[in-house]
Amino acid sequence: MKRKTYWGYGVATIADAAPYSFVTVYSIVFFTTVAGLSAETAGMISAVTIILNGIAEMSLGYVSDNWNSKYGRRRPFLIFAVVPLGVGLIALFTDFGWDETLKVAVYIGAGFLFWIGFGAYYTPYSALGAEIAPGYNERSVLRTCARVFGIMGNILGMVLPLAMVELLAGLGMSDRGAWFSVALLIAVVACGSILITWNSTRGMEKPPVEDKTKPKAGLVQLLRDYIQILRLRPFIFLIIVIFAFVAANTFYSSNMVFFARYKLGLGDQVTSTIFLISMIVNAICTPLLGWAAIKIEKKNALALALLVSGIGAIVFRFLDVSSYLGLIAYACVFSIAYAAFWQLFNAVLYDISEVGEFVMGKRVEGSVISVYGIAFSLSMSISSKVLGSMLEWGGYNGALAEQSAHAVTTIENAFMLVPAAALILAAIFQFLYPLNKGRFELLERALHNKRKGLSYDTTGLDRIIRK
Repeated sequence: MKRKTYWGYGVATIADAAPYSFVTVYSIVFFTTVAGLSAETAGMISAVTIILNGIAEMSLGYVSDNWNSKYGRRRPFLIFAVVPLGVGLIALFTDFGWDETLKVAVYIGAGFLFWIGFGAYYTPYSALGAEIAPGYNERSVLRTCARVFGIMGNILGMVLPLAMVELLAGLGMSDRGAWFSVALLIAVVACGSILITWNSTRGMEKPPVEDKTKPKAGLVQLLRDYIQILRLRPFIFLIIVIFAFVAANTFYSSNMVFFARYKLGLGDQVTSTIFLISMIVNAICTPLLGWAAIKIEKKNALALALLVSGIGAIVFRFLDVSSYLGLIAYACVFSIAYAAFWQLFNAVLYDISEVGEFVMGKRVEGSVISVYGIAFSLSMSISSKVLGSMLEWGGYNGALAEQSAHAVTTIENAFMLVPAAALILAAIFQFLYPLNKGRFELLERALHNKRKGLSYDTTGLDRIIRK
């Protein structure tokens, strides 16, 4: 692959990192402190919109696998995604000033629109990466380049919002106007990055293979394909990793602002600095993780990073973090897992495409990413609802400048203990994941012969191919 191919593809990762970070980190903060909703209601809105997205996204990968146009299978969806992603994101951070019932309905609609746009971009975009980088190590390099833009997106969507809101408020703008302006900026940058990648990846897709024996596309075939993908042995391990990491990240990122405010009494500008330091750690980790992915294999590098962060989270909870420096240290430790997942997990996931083709007899990159997206959405929905309920039960009240001791303890546990348990679980199953480089190369040889109608040997593939 040419270097410009890696970078041309990778730039759209901004549209993954910036909107995703902004929504997952700040939506509950915005709903409770600006829109005036309870934590329970805010968690419910997040849960409902995400699960609705998961249902809608169910078809996106399958449709892109079976799409046939002169513009390609995946790239047309990038154009389609721009409007709903941008409009939905802006609406999610607009305080309409209506009564609570109407607000809830509007935010659910806005969230659904946003996640539809996000899924319509992310699923085909990720599947496109599996196509243009077919090699085991090439995929690690591709995701390393994409991660560079991901860090830029994280800075925009995670680090800068609080500082920008504070700056705009200092210039005389209302809180509602400041949040709207930040959402507008992020939407414009994210959608612009998608358009750049759409233009940069012209002609890079593999042409669809005409197969007259292929079953007709439809709902029944979609369900059959997804059931087969879920039964692929390596994918079962990855499903558990997805659920566990998403739970850890949701609890960590959504509680960062609350922990800094109510446990340590820090201002929002200081919290932004902590997020910035986290992104610096991400940047440092990026080349190290890229190197580790080649030296000890990407699956092992990811598992080790998850384990280190999980153990670190337990240590920090029992040390009782009560200082700014302590919070920075914990954020740095968690950032190791965060950087590793977003850099390496898709590279690991891409390899399921070859397993799927061997078992199912067709390329299913889009369907694999779509099933991943469904699992991701389901985990995020459940985590958001549990978090909202946990804060409510713990006595959290967004209208109060100070929280009760019980509420602060609840925030601490949600910020550290829950992520710790989830990360350790994810690390265990990532270590157990059976598809390594050696087995992937054996699979490639068997798949090459199978495509040509030649005899092939499955010796050594018993752990990844169900007989």
